Parts: sequence; structure tokens; C-alpha cells
Amino acid sequence: MIIKEITLQDWDVYDDNNKFEFLALQGIKPHEGLSDEFCLAVMDKYGDRGKEEIIRMEDRGQIFLRQAQRLLGDEYVTFSRRVPVER
Repeated sequence: MIIKEITLQDWDVYDDNNKFEFLALQGIKPHEGLSDEFCLAVMDKYGDRGKEEIIRMEDRGQIFLRQAQRLLGDEYVTFSRRVPVER
């Protein structure tokens, strides 16, 4: 069950003070979800690195499989093969 959905208001991806490397560590918990707006901003700002992070977010349970597939479209298979599973 998702208790809270993280949006750009919670974590402004476009703010240069919010470093990409700390995205996984900045307090997003598995019971929280990430909005499509947030995920699209990650992909927009970071390109392929952002798309790889979408796969990692799915692996960490921060987004759902269907959400990741919808966001990445045909690229889902490509990026899911490139990113090692973190389990």
C-alpha cells in the first residue's frame, strides 16, 4: 500500500542542489510511491542515466512494474537488461 506519493514538490529534480547520486538515499521509502511527473523529470534531466534509475526505482519497490513499463515504453526491455538487479 502506498502511503505517500513523491512529487516534484517533495524532491525538485531540476534543482541542482538535489544531486542525482543521492536520489536513492534521500528518504524515499518502499511504501512511498513516485509520481509519473517525478519519474518523467528524472528521465528528462538525466537522459539514459535517468532511465536506468527508473529501473532501479522499480527494483527498490518505489514504482510499480507497470508504471516503469509505461514510462519507458519500448525502451523498458533495453534498460532493464542494462541495469543489474540490486536485490
